[in-house]
Amino acid sequence: MNEVTQYPALNQLPSPREVACSSQEEFRQLIADAYEPLVVRKLAAEWDIVKAARQSAGAAADYLQRFDGGADLPVSVCPAATEGKLSYNDNHDGFNFSRENSTLSAGLERILSRSDEDPFCFFQCLPVSTAAPGLENELHNLLVPENTKPHIWIGSRITVAAHFDEAKNVAIVAAGRRRFTLFPPEQVNNLYIGRLDFTPAGQPISLADPAAPDFERHPRFRDALDAACSVELFPGDAIYIPAPWWHHVESLEEINVLVNYWWDGALTASGLPFTALIHAIQAYRHLAEPERRAWKALVDHYAFETDGDPAAHLAPRNPGILAPMNRDLAQHIDRWLAALFGKPK
Repeated sequence: MNEVTQYPALNQLPSPREVACSSQEEFRQLIADAYEPLVVRKLAAEWDIVKAARQSAGAAADYLQRFDGGADLPVSVCPAATEGKLSYNDNHDGFNFSRENSTLSAGLERILSRSDEDPFCFFQCLPVSTAAPGLENELHNLLVPENTKPHIWIGSRITVAAHFDEAKNVAIVAAGRRRFTLFPPEQVNNLYIGRLDFTPAGQPISLADPAAPDFERHPRFRDALDAACSVELFPGDAIYIPAPWWHHVESLEEINVLVNYWWDGALTASGLPFTALIHAIQAYRHLAEPERRAWKALVDHYAFETDGDPAAHLAPRNPGILAPMNRDLAQHIDRWLAALFGKPK
């Protein structure tokens, strides 16, 4: 028996905590109290697309086709040999899928009529307002802040490798079934992450496969799985994923639809955490170890406040950029950074 079959299946991993929420205020308190994924069953049970999906895959597709605005939308196509696993090619200098254009209706027909020899195809992370004009009005989500815009994912049996988001995420299964396998951010060293600057879908991905782990190639991945949780969601079920928790997502039916909502509270683009991480790599990684430790002490002190409020000894009315963050201050820092970057070297 090989190591793959000896390891517990994903459905034997612990499940994320399941909660019930009746208001945005209640949900805000839940996510403030615990930094962990949360499952909300039947959150969207009354969505019309969910009701259609419970009848059949064809009924779900028919419902979506009502919102086809005729636009050519980007659709990703994976050869059958990939088993629908979105990833790199063998040399890691390209990807194992291609991109085409399709109307929503034509794409849905292609997904529904797929045979075992046909490529897998899917619409990935499209604004609902673009992919299905008018559908947004049908999607009520009491958990997310007002004016948070939904995105939609439509496809066949597709697997997205473990990745993280910069923003808080509420994802709702609208049709089909999805399995989410989640890893705490601290497991980054055990997940064997691919390139940061060349990724299949915008975010860095894990090269290890939770469904078929190769422990000879990825020995530390055992520790990641020991820390993981996993859950299967059905039409109407939702999951909250904090940033930057890693999540591996498998679509399990002939047609699968996910609607998700991101919100981050970032006040400027330069203030996004991943942007800061990339700049930190550029600024610190080449330094000698003593200098790294010195700068780490400054970052810990000022950014992560490991010693308490770094402005506590300053005049309370004039702490400069250490004042509580708001939009005006964020924009001031933005302009300051732009001036610094614009200085000739």
